[in-house]
Amino acid sequence: MIHGNPFIWDYYIKDFATSFVQQNAFFFVLYTVASVACIYVLCSGIDFIRIKIFQLLRISSLSEKIEALVNSFLKIRQGS
Repeated sequence: MIHGNPFIWDYYIKDFATSFVQQNAFFFVLYTVASVACIYVLCSGIDFIRIKIFQLLRISSLSEKIEALVNSFLKIRQGS
């Protein structure tokens, strides 16, 4: 949900389509569909890069170790 982030919305997306309203119906629809497609491709590209960085840093195995540590701590706390 990159496009839903308040910073991204307020500074990049919020008013970029205001000029579309001044176009005729055909170009309004065309520009809107093209914009949605561009936002989707851009956000998917950013997410792909994020996934590759997480794989490179082995975030998944790190989060599994943290999860196991927290679970063992919680089991110890429940037992007493």
